Amino acid sequence: MILLAAFLLGTGAFPTYRIGALEFAIRNGGIVEQAPKIIKVWANSPQIRVAVANNAPGFYNGMLQWRNVPAGSYLVSSRGVAEAATLTAGNLVARLSLPGGGRSSWRLESTIPKDYHFAIAYTAEAYRKFLPQQENSKLRFAIELGGTTIFSAMEIVSSLPFPTYLLPSFRDEAKLAQRYLGGRYFALATGPDRLLLLDNRGYKLDSEQMQWVEQQLRDFRLAGVRRIIVFMQRSPELRRRAHNSIAKRQEVRRLSKLLRKARITAIFAGGAERPASKNWQGIPLYLLDRREVIVADIKDTGFKISCCGKNKER
Repeated sequence: MILLAAFLLGTGAFPTYRIGALEFAIRNGGIVEQAPKIIKVWANSPQIRVAVANNAPGFYNGMLQWRNVPAGSYLVSSRGVAEAATLTAGNLVARLSLPGGGRSSWRLESTIPKDYHFAIAYTAEAYRKFLPQQENSKLRFAIELGGTTIFSAMEIVSSLPFPTYLLPSFRDEAKLAQRYLGGRYFALATGPDRLLLLDNRGYKLDSEQMQWVEQQLRDFRLAGVRRIIVFMQRSPELRRRAHNSIAKRQEVRRLSKLLRKARITAIFAGGAERPASKNWQGIPLYLLDRREVIVADIKDTGFKISCCGKNKER
């Protein structure tokens, strides 16, 4: 399975799965359901990639359903052929046909424009309860900051008319996040911008994650991205009396230095007792409670937010 991931997806560690004679390697998502002749994959990124090998001697015919995809998405096969486009957000279905010993791969392509709206909430429930219906048509995607467990969040956001990318919750083990979301932390490309979704549930960012953040920021700078926005389950502030912050002063300093140097547009964090807006180390910081939904409007001319799905400044 490791060889399949390395050969078809490049270097790196990706969740791998075996379903009968089929062997999968997936980046930025995971297999969440299987039924006779249909395999369902959760896309926790607009750039999910799936590789599959058929280890049986006979032919395999079935379907591959990609869940949680943006409107206007389509697949590109390993042969460079575009397949299975969808005009609406939600599900995308492609035929999975492989001869014995055969293998193939697909990557999801998403047409998110330069100017777009997206939403941020700490819990998946907030989208269903507190986001006004008229806001739904504006949103290209949403981010959920780990206030709801993975499976509950998937069930809730599957009914929404836009994809929602999930952080693991405080009750989700690392293995679960790796298997179904593609990892505890990851980066998304949305048009000319980049989103960093970080895991600081344990009141820290471990050294491996910090090194990854540093490398991502270097790559973003070389790529000339327009804006970088950061999301995490807890506040990046130094933990003192507050229960919802990072514990080590040295780590806070290192993180703030990296983010200030990269000119981060904003940071969004969940788990707050009440909503708050702050200036943290020169970076706008927005703290969300369980009820709030923030809608962000991002353009070449600026970055603007409103709260609770209303056209009202926070």
